[in-house]
Amino acid sequence: MDFILPTFDPNSHKGEKGKVLIIGGSHRYHGAPIFSIKAAEAAGADLIEAFVPQVHSILTKEFALNAFINSFVKDALGLKDVGAIINATKRADAMLLGIGLGKETDTLRAIKLILSDVSIPTVLDADALLPEIFEIERNYPLVITPHTGEYQRLFGEDATEESAIKQAKKHNIYIVIKSRIDIIASPNNLYRNHTGCPQMRVGGTGDALAGIITSYIAQGLDPFDASVSACHYYGLLGEHLAKTQKTFTTMDSVRNYNK
Repeated sequence: MDFILPTFDPNSHKGEKGKVLIIGGSHRYHGAPIFSIKAAEAAGADLIEAFVPQVHSILTKEFALNAFINSFVKDALGLKDVGAIINATKRADAMLLGIGLGKETDTLRAIKLILSDVSIPTVLDADALLPEIFEIERNYPLVITPHTGEYQRLFGEDATEESAIKQAKKHNIYIVIKSRIDIIASPNNLYRNHTGCPQMRVGGTGDALAGIITSYIAQGLDPFDASVSACHYYGLLGEHLAKTQKTFTTMDSVRNYNK
């Protein structure tokens, strides 16, 4: 298996190698969008724009100095935010939606409205993994990144290779099942990722992985290649850190991702 990474043109200028839009966070979850932003940056995205809760906007700006930070109208994604987010998608090459958003009724309605109107490749994680998303007509590549429990709730069946291929074909999507051995499926391909280590069970690692996948897609990689390479290299990083540290945090892994 070839693990493809974005290439860099010496004549390119800012913005040509990936513009990422990240929508995440709620009153309770402040770290999720920060991990995704920092990971997308470490993976090489040129420009990153994000929408986060008002209550966390200052904190996010302090951690993400190179990102453009916008605030939700309130402290959770709601219907009043949909218009501004749709406009922001026109400035982006790929979008990540769902990390830490929470499950308020207004938030879930906003997620579905955004997915009905977006036209760029989109990665969905966490609270955006709703069964209703498959009823939405779309003309853009869609990647979902559930862990095994989220997968079971989403499809009503265990997260097996056979199921992943079946659901990828049925819904014309890309699936990244996060587990001890990650399963990456597209309608036509399947890959089993064996890299990683137990220390990567800590909170936030999935948010970072989603940010890396989105960054690679924004930089021009096919969603399947982006997902395979992100899982492979992020897992390798975890193995490397585990050789020198008994434990490590998600921010440790993000800080070391591009070394």
